[in-house]
Amino acid sequence: MKKFFGDNLGSLGIAMAIYAGIWMILCDKFGLISFAGFAGCTSYFASGEKNLAGMKTSAFANVSGIFWAMMSILAGTYFGFPYSGAVYCAIISYIIIKQAEFKCFKFIPGAYIGCFITFACDGAWINVIISMLIGILMAYLTEITGNWFQTMQMPCSVPGQMEDSNI
Repeated sequence: MKKFFGDNLGSLGIAMAIYAGIWMILCDKFGLISFAGFAGCTSYFASGEKNLAGMKTSAFANVSGIFWAMMSILAGTYFGFPYSGAVYCAIISYIIIKQAEFKCFKFIPGAYIGCFITFACDGAWINVIISMLIGILMAYLTEITGNWFQTMQMPCSVPGQMEDSNI
């Protein structure tokens, strides 16, 4: 029997296409931030972990980055001075890397993703958190659905065709 959806990447691609379409509709209906959700999704896959461990790793990293971005924004708002943005950027960059000493914050790129998405959204941190966490969930569901698609098989359509044929 042949795999109905082709190889693993084909299965993941189809699952992602389905969830990406659903995500864009949800963004439109509920005012969510589409690119923040896709950044959360990217963070999950880039974490190198799967299932709930991948969700946890990417969520902790993303939310920590959102937190540090907001600290930088608030510091600049209340303690602004020439080049304060550069100073606060340097400080939070150090903190994001240093916090990786703690296992739950080990995924440094995920923290930077949360940080830059927050800056891109002018500090709309609540909507950023919601959108990124839903994006992480979307990636998890993509992985589960892609794996399920991978188990689906299609009977050979040509009588007598060998099961292992690549036709």
